[in-house]
Amino acid sequence: MLGSSIHVAGLLTDPDLEPIDAPDANELAEPDAHTFLGRRAQVLFRVAGAMFIGGGLNTIAGAALLDMAPDATRWQYGIGAVAVLLGAAHLLVRGRLRYAGLIGFAGIAMVSGVVATVEPLISASLFYAWPVALVAYFARPRTVAWTMGWVTVSLVAALAISAQAVDAVGLLTGVLLNMVMLGGLVTALRWREERLAEVLEAAAAIDPLTGALTRRAFLPTVEQWLRAQRPGLTLLLADVDHFKRYNDEHGHLAGDDALRRAAAALRAAVPDDAVVCRFGGEEFAIVLPSGGLTRARACADQIAEQVAAQPGGLTLSAGIAVAHRGELAVEPLVTRADQGLYAAKRAGRARVAWFAADAGDSLVVAEPIRVTRPPAFEVVLGADDRGLAA
Repeated sequence: MLGSSIHVAGLLTDPDLEPIDAPDANELAEPDAHTFLGRRAQVLFRVAGAMFIGGGLNTIAGAALLDMAPDATRWQYGIGAVAVLLGAAHLLVRGRLRYAGLIGFAGIAMVSGVVATVEPLISASLFYAWPVALVAYFARPRTVAWTMGWVTVSLVAALAISAQAVDAVGLLTGVLLNMVMLGGLVTALRWREERLAEVLEAAAAIDPLTGALTRRAFLPTVEQWLRAQRPGLTLLLADVDHFKRYNDEHGHLAGDDALRRAAAALRAAVPDDAVVCRFGGEEFAIVLPSGGLTRARACADQIAEQVAAQPGGLTLSAGIAVAHRGELAVEPLVTRADQGLYAAKRAGRARVAWFAADAGDSLVVAEPIRVTRPPAFEVVLGADDRGLAA
């Protein structure tokens, strides 16, 4: 179909109608402003695993080099080995953040074991900071609250086991105050990042000039509807005719205003369940979730009337593509609509075109239908649809 000859108003035209700007794989991915933050979180998660391993090796080195009681040395070796294994397990989960709470709890238990055996005890209590920070950054707030309780219980148990003379109440109070402050600070920073991500996501989804959806937000919506196998899903690509000449004659500010008016006309013309997108430059896309070619043509009539009512004498050319049964990818749908748009341009502009019955081997543009007021573009029919002109 895509490499076939295209007959426009009875004339054979160039068959090589390349897509204006076909979507790439990144645009078809879910629009997610958290992508950068998510990747950074994965890096931090792996760094935390490396810290487990480093802490375990440091504990083993301390047991080997420091002069401690035999029982304390054995405990240190055991705790160090557990830390190394825990760090390895941390890395093997491949950044599955749902395990952050479990790994943080295990890390706190490990630190408490060190507190119960190491000398001097006061230095070991500082190592509670990194498992608490891990949980505060990656886990849910409820898990963070449980973590503070676990720090309290495990530290009390460690102080009860330890044979060292120490101000247990003072040490416990100091550790808990510091961990609560650290956990609160890290949680606040995480919430700030999440709010920033939401703002960025909203900004990435809306074109600031026209108020229409951006291409990045639009294509995943189309793909989602295709996967839902909605019958009669239709894509329209519309392009402002002679826009470069309009910019050259009236200036870029006037061109911006023309794009805003065109977008407003499109939004006023399309049904409530349609989605309007600024596809790029002076090109717009509209997806109708149902109704097929008949509804798309009616929508084109409405667009023609709305654009004709705008000042400035602008016109649009458009191409229509109806999704085939079982079609799941966006690219072929965009390509067919793009070819229709090119055919409408080459037929004289201010027209709309589509593949005949959207299933044949040629793209036919013929017999224009004019709207009641001066048309912004003429709707033209494929050979199989002439009966609808009556």
